[in-house]
Amino acid sequence: VSPLVLDFARLAVRILVTFLLSVLFSLLVLLDFARIQREVEAIRTSRIGWLYREVRGTVVEFSAILGKVIEAQVVIAVINTVLTFVGLALLGVPSKFLLSTLVFFCSFIPVLGVFLSTIPICLVALPTGGLALVLKCIGMVLVVHAVEAYVVNPRITGSLVHLNAVFVLTILVVGEHFFGLWGLLLGVPVAVTLLRRTRDMAQSTP
Repeated sequence: VSPLVLDFARLAVRILVTFLLSVLFSLLVLLDFARIQREVEAIRTSRIGWLYREVRGTVVEFSAILGKVIEAQVVIAVINTVLTFVGLALLGVPSKFLLSTLVFFCSFIPVLGVFLSTIPICLVALPTGGLALVLKCIGMVLVVHAVEAYVVNPRITGSLVHLNAVFVLTILVVGEHFFGLWGLLLGVPVAVTLLRRTRDMAQSTP
């Protein structure tokens, strides 16, 4: 087994484990949400109640914006899946439904998701049409990714968080450059929250 395949397998397992742990953590929070809410609200009357009142609004606003960004990512994933399915159908690649489903789930993984979903497509295309079909599939993926990154993502995310598409694209590029995956995931929510807080402070200043 080549080192490339082993590295890919380790990365896939790591992503799967992280995803399963995230789902488990979310489930535990939902099951015990009422008690967690009571304990958080109890901080209001504690010695650090001033801190609770200070950060509560920002945290709630950030959570709402993050929810909008996740909602946008779901729409983007669906569009990626449909475009990839159409591309695979036009190229005559078999197992279109399975490969497109993989694209849908990998769309939630910034940057690495493109590579994780492209490798199975190439592996299926190779015995079907040889190297020529593999290159066509890679070209198709690049086109779909370019449309998603420079057209679909900024417009959909911008419309949901009420931010100009150019600003969204700029935030994603800058966030990825300085903070990597975390910049792609949290760049827009953090930027929008800061912009709104700055605007509110400017409006409240006499």
